[in-house]
Amino acid sequence: MRKTALLFLFILTLPSCSSMFSGDTPLPVTFEEREQVKRATSYLKVPRWVSNTDNKKIRYYVVAFDGTGNDKNNIEDNSRQTVVAYLFNLLTKVYSYDGEYYKGPGTQTFYPARKLDSAQCYSCKSIAKNALRDLEAYLKGSIDYSSNTEVRVITIGFSRGAAIARHFMNIVSDKFQTSLYLDKNIQGAPLVRTLGILYDTVATSVEDELKLEIASSTDFLLHFIANDESRRLFPVIKDFDVNFFPLRGSLQTLDFNRCPPPEIYTSERMVQIALPGAHSDIGASYKSGLGNYYRVYGEIALSKLGLIDKNHFVIENATFTSGKHDSRGVLDNIYDFIFGEEQRGFERKKSVRLSKDEFDLLDARLYEMHLDMHGFNYSIDSKSTGAIVFDVRKNGNSLQLLNSYNFISKVKIEYNMKLKQHSITYSFPSSSTESTIIVSDKVWDSIPENQDTRIELVELNSDKAHGLYLFVNCQFEKIYMNLALTTN
Repeated sequence: MRKTALLFLFILTLPSCSSMFSGDTPLPVTFEEREQVKRATSYLKVPRWVSNTDNKKIRYYVVAFDGTGNDKNNIEDNSRQTVVAYLFNLLTKVYSYDGEYYKGPGTQTFYPARKLDSAQCYSCKSIAKNALRDLEAYLKGSIDYSSNTEVRVITIGFSRGAAIARHFMNIVSDKFQTSLYLDKNIQGAPLVRTLGILYDTVATSVEDELKLEIASSTDFLLHFIANDESRRLFPVIKDFDVNFFPLRGSLQTLDFNRCPPPEIYTSERMVQIALPGAHSDIGASYKSGLGNYYRVYGEIALSKLGLIDKNHFVIENATFTSGKHDSRGVLDNIYDFIFGEEQRGFERKKSVRLSKDEFDLLDARLYEMHLDMHGFNYSIDSKSTGAIVFDVRKNGNSLQLLNSYNFISKVKIEYNMKLKQHSITYSFPSSSTESTIIVSDKVWDSIPENQDTRIELVELNSDKAHGLYLFVNCQFEKIYMNLALTTN
């Protein structure tokens, strides 16, 4: 009911500024979140999609659906092209794939139409239909229908564009021959199969109008989800594949963890992984921050799929220190103040159920594609300032050091009887300079008794914020606006 009221309010306030519904406040990325991001590549277990499992002539076609208000040719000053535009340009301009890009809903020139479409997404189904028509024209103009041909459609989408991408992959089966079983037994028309690379699927106002489940035409789906998105109008679509049972994964690699664990599900046919950041961090449309990683992870996926020839990837410097973002606007902050903060809503969609014959053929196809992945290696070059991190245990008035990270050495934890305060002094092997963190009463009180606890000092350095932030067990406790290491 509250979400409906908020959507109604959105329509009523269409002429108002977008800050009512979205924000871009930079936030620091904690040590555990950094480890989650870095470990995420271990779950990019995708098939080698270029494998020719049936000795066919294979053609590739790219379909890219951008998110609400996103147009790669019309970028606002505080934004950049989304990951959808980035990957589309990479595939079509650098690697010369055929394909089409579709700007997102709410990008019309006429202001009232633009705002109404942003709210109601009345263009969503027509964008998918246009893409289907363009694919049909491509096949008629480029494919010999008498040949033993397979067309593989690389489908990329972000936000509502990801919802449109899902609908598109479903309606492809209405127009083309997508059945592996029929292709095996009644050859004639070219086989058309799809692959989905999706970023934080949102289907607000069109949940019941679009086909959002994993389609029967889909060989594999990769879905990145924003773990820190909390806006009420941005519930995410999650998948459950009834054909290939997904297993739960974990990004927890430390001795103990205090940040909420991201949700991960993987199968031979799907990888669904939640990662730190808000909606547009995952979509990589903020100028800086975690989106740099998620752009590169899209490239790594394309490389593993065999679609691009690249095995060394570079993350821009200071990506972690540039932070993630709080995407909430004025209205969400007001709602949070009145009703309390809520976890992000979601709707889980069951995949289209395959017949036994269809499942057996897809299972064998994916087995060969995954087997073809063996021996693939790549490297990531990432440089960023590490967090200052200590694992400690509090017992009465003492603090015991359990561990430190990021090459910290010579750690001393002391209590000043005269000042009645604790301090942590540390240095690095390559430096003779010592730094000291004075533990304020507020911070001391936030440390639980007789429990492994993580204290960290995290830098945030963006065009909107600059400082050091102190966290205890992933909870923000203190900010040092002037970068000084002493609290009051």
